[in-house]
Amino acid sequence: MLAFSLWRHVQCAGLRFLDYFAGPGVVIEKQPIVVGSRRFPTYPYYLDDLVNGALPGFVPRVRMDRFEKVGGRVEVNPQLFETCVGIVEAVAKPGLCVLIFLPGLSEIEQLHEAFYGRTRKCPLDYHMLHSVVPHEQQKRALLPPPAGHCKVVLSTNIAESSITIPDVRYVLDFGIVRKMVFDEERAMQSLCNTWSSQATCRQRRGRCGRLQDGVIIYLFPRNHYDRLQPYASPEVLGVPLESIYLKSRVLLHHLGSPEKLLSQLIDSPPQQRIAAAAQNLKDLGALKGDQVASLGRIAVFMPTTIQLTKLVVLSWALGIPADGIVIAAALSTQDVFKMAAPANCRNLEDFPAHLAHNYITRCRFDAGQFSEPIMYRNLYKEYLTVPKTQARQYHQWLDESCVSVSRMSQFAALVVELAAKLGAAVPSAKAHPALKILTALKRSQQLPAEEVERLFTQDYDRLKFAIVGAFQPSFVQGEINTQNKNKGKINNCGFDPMKTCLLQSIKPAEMADVNNLWEFCSSLAPTKDVKLNDTGKMAFIECGDDRQVRVPPSDVVRQMPVVAQLLHQLMRQPCRFQVLTSQGIRHEASKIGSPNFLNGMKWHVNGMRTMGSPYWRSNMGYMCEMRGELKCHWGVCSSLLGREGPDQVRITGLTILPPPGSMSGTVMILAFLNGPFKVTFLGDPEGFHGVQVTAADQANVLQDRELHKYILRSARGDAEPNEALQRRSEDFNKAISRATAAMLGSMATSLVLWIVGLGLLLFKDLSHCPEIRALMPMVVVCCVIPIQQMCCEASCFASLFALHGLAEIADRHDQARPMVLSFAPGWWSLREMSLLNDFRMAMDELLASPEQEAADFASNTFEDLMQAVEQQKRWGGTKDANTFLPDADYSIAREQQVEARLVVPSRGNLELYEVGQSHACARQHERRAEFACEQDGAQETFRASPSWLASLSSLGRSDLEGDLQILRTKFGLASATLERRAVNISGALPAVEAARKELVEGILQYYGTQVEWSAAELPAEPEEEPPTRAIPKRPLPEEPQPEMEAWGDAPEAGEVSWDQGQPGEQLPGLREALRRIDLEHLAATIEHWAIENGAVSVNEVAENLEMMIDELGLGAADAQRLQQL
Repeated sequence: MLAFSLWRHVQCAGLRFLDYFAGPGVVIEKQPIVVGSRRFPTYPYYLDDLVNGALPGFVPRVRMDRFEKVGGRVEVNPQLFETCVGIVEAVAKPGLCVLIFLPGLSEIEQLHEAFYGRTRKCPLDYHMLHSVVPHEQQKRALLPPPAGHCKVVLSTNIAESSITIPDVRYVLDFGIVRKMVFDEERAMQSLCNTWSSQATCRQRRGRCGRLQDGVIIYLFPRNHYDRLQPYASPEVLGVPLESIYLKSRVLLHHLGSPEKLLSQLIDSPPQQRIAAAAQNLKDLGALKGDQVASLGRIAVFMPTTIQLTKLVVLSWALGIPADGIVIAAALSTQDVFKMAAPANCRNLEDFPAHLAHNYITRCRFDAGQFSEPIMYRNLYKEYLTVPKTQARQYHQWLDESCVSVSRMSQFAALVVELAAKLGAAVPSAKAHPALKILTALKRSQQLPAEEVERLFTQDYDRLKFAIVGAFQPSFVQGEINTQNKNKGKINNCGFDPMKTCLLQSIKPAEMADVNNLWEFCSSLAPTKDVKLNDTGKMAFIECGDDRQVRVPPSDVVRQMPVVAQLLHQLMRQPCRFQVLTSQGIRHEASKIGSPNFLNGMKWHVNGMRTMGSPYWRSNMGYMCEMRGELKCHWGVCSSLLGREGPDQVRITGLTILPPPGSMSGTVMILAFLNGPFKVTFLGDPEGFHGVQVTAADQANVLQDRELHKYILRSARGDAEPNEALQRRSEDFNKAISRATAAMLGSMATSLVLWIVGLGLLLFKDLSHCPEIRALMPMVVVCCVIPIQQMCCEASCFASLFALHGLAEIADRHDQARPMVLSFAPGWWSLREMSLLNDFRMAMDELLASPEQEAADFASNTFEDLMQAVEQQKRWGGTKDANTFLPDADYSIAREQQVEARLVVPSRGNLELYEVGQSHACARQHERRAEFACEQDGAQETFRASPSWLASLSSLGRSDLEGDLQILRTKFGLASATLERRAVNISGALPAVEAARKELVEGILQYYGTQVEWSAAELPAEPEEEPPTRAIPKRPLPEEPQPEMEAWGDAPEAGEVSWDQGQPGEQLPGLREALRRIDLEHLAATIEHWAIENGAVSVNEVAENLEMMIDELGLGAADAQRLQQL
């Protein structure tokens, strides 16, 4: 029955596939294939059914007109949260499970918050299922609820298929999914809420009815379901196409071009998106024209994005391959840190301490660099020094570091895989000592601290250079707000204003007490002092020294201390306060209040006013800069993800560059800047003090905005002298005058022609005159010409209004936002420009052919460039030092400007800078020719040295030698030999010329592809597994669960059996295993220990024998027998 029911649902979709694959010689069988088993019936209800009284004792209050809109973005109706809470309270019974489908994590937290503060007959046991929730916590949702509790699971679509909860009786479906869509306007992925499809709703209905009859309640009207799309849109329409395009170009080239292949999909993406993907690959260096570049071929076989592959290659070239590999692995997996959320705490009083511990741990691993990639790298460094073979110490480190054991294992495995695949894809990289160590790592291996320090770099500027090179042009700007409305209150409170947090709207009222607030803040992080204002409704909190909790000071960002950051995070999450609970003060969960401090930062995506927001739970969620001389910061991120608002994006993988005034951050941006940018250097060509970088498509907008401002100021009489703008203003006024005169003349001519034409038509008697009749064709001309002239006049008027409107819109919305960077404390001369061009040329050479020679050349040019930067930094503190520190909206109108010319290099994508009369003449290293010919009279020798030859397996080399002998015999060559890194053929000139084409285009191309496939098929998992510890299994309730009353048409819920194995046995198979080794008398003791320590199987007991024997104090004889487990 189940199979036939599913067949009805998928029949329409199945016919599309059948029609797609139909063709000559294809036999199509349209009869269903019956696969399935018996299940219990499920009963659907809709929101209008509940409004009409289908649920006894509860009638929802919700506006039904909110469901009229079907397409586009969807906002969750806040009334549905209260409706959902009411339904759960009405149906909750001990032993039952209610599964609630919500769009995302924010809605899960809102609904979890709505459940608190209410009295109910049956207590609830909450669980969260989301991709950011560690696997260990998700496993708890599969266990039975505690005795007398009703289990409530708040989940996204992860519970549709990835996780199956067998005891679900009720399913509540909001009918909304959060999915990736491609935003055409912003050319990026956007995560937004959309209505789910009918197929998704049916899939969610199948989550109940596994062990008993089920009920699903759709929180939308019945007629709304009929308006939903039958099926969800395919994933290819909502993801970037760069990886798909590249793989089809390399692996499926024999089937046609990527454009042709993608257009043949059932639901093909638009052609403009395919073209944009190809252009992005060219900008990244993965494509060169229509050919796949070396970077693209490496990226195809790496289990990361193209940007992360580029990071690995760049870090290897700069001599820090371990750092790049670890960062690429970290950014390719989910966040390894556990999520701090109220639902993950046993009591709400524990949440503030849990949040503080999580936040301080992130700050400690960040080491003051304000970089998520570097934070993960430092975490991995410490992970290598942890004794993973000792389960207790390893899990203690995981708990202290707030790290998920499963995600840490995935992270570590991916590091080894990336190291191995880099060595296979770039043979010359195998010899690097760091790569050898990472490739040979076992997952349970522990390294000495001294070896770990040698493995990774301490030069953070070098590491940030590689990060910028991989992730550009995803730059973000942090604008510092120096106009805080509470600035006067904070400055006059008597505390250090740069370490003071103002707390308003304090909740609950009992927390507006100096002693309570002091004890609470001190429990979070170091706190120096607390005081209230005269009214007692506003508190001033002076932060303490963060070094007490091992959070180091930073030279990158002078951040507000930790306690202020934590108060800002608690503003978003409700909690209870232990300081009040310990005094016996009953209070509901609430948010602490509204914290405020000076110089907060808001982030903008480069070139736009688009607001960006880092992950709010990270140490960069709420940033500020306490150094008054700085007005902005610059950073680079691994990806940008669109959010609900049209002008908001989520910033992930953020790295803050060295601050303005250190010169290094500016050089990092200029070293890898690529794409349609306009670069303007500021100041004297003998020594520039700054540079402006503007996206090419916004340069004209900026010029029109400056011109518009100048014209308005000239009209008011307060314009400052500016020759360039004055000249453009005069040209603009002349153009308007000429256009106005032309329009007036055209209008006068049109009026005359209209009068003549109307006169000829009105005086019909004149038409009998032959002379007048000959003029009749002019009547038509006199009527048509004015119409054409009116169209020209309308076009001219439209052009003038567009010119004015462009400047006004740019001035009003201020969309263009250039990057104005400083070379302070030094000056940028043509000598430094030449070194910069050398480095860019070296990067071009490296990405075009990643070999050791190119890597050494890139490393040398980097050292030369950084040496020059260090010399320029010595200006700091002198009277001639550069003090140029621009703010976020700095205008260069008053500056002396020299626009740089960007010259396309001979190979690669990084253009070379030319300024003034100078010419770009970058150094190039002599590259060994891949193919070479030598002639000696009538004899010729051809030598081929492909880079992959050293990576060819012994079996492949044997086959290649055989093919060379066949080639020698076929063309009559004198010799055909194989060396380690080269192939040589020699003989008569005609024979070598004939054999060369078959050797290069046939034999060598085949074996080169074989090496690439071998790199892609390397083993991904290390041999050894670390000891694991599962979530403790709750004991079975002793009392039988009461049966639930019937509701609607659904029958009563039956009891759910949780027992497996023998009756009363908590670990199936344990007693039998102990009986075989004559230790059955220890079964109860070992079983109790296993439950306490989280082991849920005999295998997990065996994996932790040493810890168990030690804790139970077993004798030597029993310990020896237990080894047989």
